Amino acid sequence: MKHAHQASCIVSLPVWDIALMRKYAAPGPRYTAYPTTLQFSEEFGSSAWEAYLRERPATVAELSLDIQVPPCPDMDHYRGGSSIFMQRRARPDSYLASIGKEMKLLARFVDRRRRVTQLHWSGDIPGFLGNAGLTWLMHELAVHFSLDDAPGREYSVDLDPRATTLDAIALLKGLGFNHLRFSIGDIEQEAKRTIAPKQTPARLTALMAAARGHRVDTISFDLAYGFPGQDATAMTATLREVMALSPERITLHPFSQPPQESDHHDGVLRPDKSATEDRLILLRTILDTLGAAGYVYLGMDQLVKPDDRLAQALQEDSLHCNRQGYSARPPAEILGLGVSAISRTPDVCCQNLKSGNIWEARIAAEQLPVHRGLMLSADDRLRRDVITQLMCSMGVDLEQTAVRQGGNIEIRLADEFAALALLEEDGLVHRDGARISVTAAGRLLLPGICRVFHAQRHAEPRSLPRPS
Repeated sequence: MKHAHQASCIVSLPVWDIALMRKYAAPGPRYTAYPTTLQFSEEFGSSAWEAYLRERPATVAELSLDIQVPPCPDMDHYRGGSSIFMQRRARPDSYLASIGKEMKLLARFVDRRRRVTQLHWSGDIPGFLGNAGLTWLMHELAVHFSLDDAPGREYSVDLDPRATTLDAIALLKGLGFNHLRFSIGDIEQEAKRTIAPKQTPARLTALMAAARGHRVDTISFDLAYGFPGQDATAMTATLREVMALSPERITLHPFSQPPQESDHHDGVLRPDKSATEDRLILLRTILDTLGAAGYVYLGMDQLVKPDDRLAQALQEDSLHCNRQGYSARPPAEILGLGVSAISRTPDVCCQNLKSGNIWEARIAAEQLPVHRGLMLSADDRLRRDVITQLMCSMGVDLEQTAVRQGGNIEIRLADEFAALALLEEDGLVHRDGARISVTAAGRLLLPGICRVFHAQRHAEPRSLPRPS
């Protein structure tokens, strides 16, 4: 049951405080998952991952698969610097052959009774693979894993409108996808047209009409903002187009120039610091406009329609997180396939190689292509528990957390709770006995609050646990 303060925080709109935004809205992880890839170590590689999978206790729990393909060259602009960096952009046939072999290697450790209830494809899916590649990839997944066909499954795919055809929409629906995620930029302005001239209102309208016609359950927009030269007037024009298309969900991403090197989906935003103030103005414009149109703010810069199941989950305190943001389903163990893909189990987090050439070579040698990772410690699990509660429940129940994790967590995380007291002074959190709640002002700054509990990695290597 929710505490009264938490309930009032959730049903109210987030409070905009420009002083707090300037103070706490710094670049950093979004904490869709913890630990973040920035904490992974190369001391945990392919052999450690295979040993863990081979020796751990058997499980038939639900499974999530995360498939990564190379993005289009401009995908960085829409996803906050979360691109894959490859020495070359692989040929589709070569990439598919390798990812098929990787499936076979990984499937050796997966009980076929495990149902894949969550599936996500990231990257330039239709543009890179083509319709034949899409069909082949889903077929291979069905060969090696037990794909779920229940209505409650979450099968989503990232789409670049510039590279997506109407035929691809029909095919994706036929393959079982029920959630389409479109990357959207500044539709109206010359800065956007220079980067991606094919992303026009007419094209987006046609794609949306096709998705609606094929009865796709959920359509999301990953909306970038803060393009060079974009002001509040231009942002408002883009928002008019977005609201006319009426997606169920919208996730905001500050535009960023592609960095020299990046860790795919580490969730770290790297906007130009000189434009921070302008971006805050645009963010205020977006939140006010979408809020007036009825969208509900969840957190992590994600908004949904009031009848969306995520809005209901917010009210019922049953939100969950995965790499794509919020979810109404409890998180399943994630196994990643493809260049830079990430796997997460209760005990281990690891990331595949980022170089396409080395990734292919490792698979050809019949080794799982893991580049780095870590074995979670008791401290990692405690911090993950606290951060997940903050992101999903907008607060932390100290007594229940102590029961799950063992011991007094305020003693185990004494420095962190001392830092949290400073956030309480600024009005971002509220303490009521054994309950810490995120306030209406703090909801826009959830990553900053979670950052308090982000640990620095230890220098010593972690050992593998003994199987029980």
